[in-house]
Amino acid sequence: MKPRHIRRVAALISLASGATTLVSAATQHHRHPGFLGVEWAISVVTGGRYMLVISGVTLVVLSRGLLYGKRTAQRLALLTSLVAAAGHHLRGFDLSALGLLASLILVLGLGRQAFSAASDPARARRGWWILVAGEATVLLYGVIGLYLLDNQFRESTTIVDSVTDSVRLLFLLPASTVAPATRHGAFFIDSVRTASFAIAMAGLVSIVATVVARERPAHGDRLATEVLLDGWATNALAYFFLSDDKSWWFAPDRSAVLAYKVVGSTAIALGEPAGTPEGRLAATRTFLEFCDSNGWTVGFHQVTDEGREMLARAGLRSLKIGENAVIPVPDFDLSGHNRKALRSAIRRIERTGCRVVELAQPIDETTMLALCDVSDAWLASGGHRER
Repeated sequence: MKPRHIRRVAALISLASGATTLVSAATQHHRHPGFLGVEWAISVVTGGRYMLVISGVTLVVLSRGLLYGKRTAQRLALLTSLVAAAGHHLRGFDLSALGLLASLILVLGLGRQAFSAASDPARARRGWWILVAGEATVLLYGVIGLYLLDNQFRESTTIVDSVTDSVRLLFLLPASTVAPATRHGAFFIDSVRTASFAIAMAGLVSIVATVVARERPAHGDRLATEVLLDGWATNALAYFFLSDDKSWWFAPDRSAVLAYKVVGSTAIALGEPAGTPEGRLAATRTFLEFCDSNGWTVGFHQVTDEGREMLARAGLRSLKIGENAVIPVPDFDLSGHNRKALRSAIRRIERTGCRVVELAQPIDETTMLALCDVSDAWLASGGHRER
């Protein structure tokens, strides 16, 4: 099975496992006596429900990371599956949920090589910071609140009780000694759990986030790109390789280059690579490996027939969404039945006083400012965009 198929299967099973685990957490089960018939403490059995809630939501959140082949998501999903299985053991057996978890563990274990994409380093560090600093803040909030609001609970709380129950609430477990006596007390306990859960999910999303393209072009890359375009560019897209929003990817021997831009988790290359035939194929294959390691989906936009054949050799499929019209300008005229509508359109334009003027290059500054005024007025008139 191809890596992308393994990822899709794992993401689907993770999503289904998370959903069934959440349903199981909301369903009443007969309390199970425990492994080998050992009776678990009442508080631990009750805690199984919270283990299922945490595990279920985590599996749902991690499904997106699994879809993009995130290595961190694979490891966390494997750990969460084991925790969820333990939670099911405590709450009572749910065969469908346990079957999905077993399937997920099997896919993640046997297909671990399909999950090689790294998480974004900066966002992963921010995720861990959110987890550590955020949960520490919630813990402090819980300790202070439980201690100062002891009149809202059935029994007076000591500092030790406040710390112990705040830690339990941090992991969404039921409090061991603190029982709310008022609506305000119940609200405070729920607020600690909600804050802890929200921070954990926010940190988790950042930890498995897709890599964001931040690299600045190395010195000399632009010059190398210009040299390759001068020698090998064959279409009008080559000019846009040098746009400021593009990044460049070179073949290992720098005999070919492609221009791309990353939007979200998708890398779009403009046309096909420019360079030697061997270099173009090598640049494409190494670019695909690079994108796969970052968890990016890849697309090549506006390729030629020759480029389509080369990309097919690299394992890509083509989808036709349009065509480019190429007009031989020296031989073009308006004669012929098929150009009647074009002739009519041109006559209508001429009657309004419009005319075609060819400006000598380079265009002087005064003329450019006048053209900018016209363009700005057109854009500001509403419903228009730059073309």
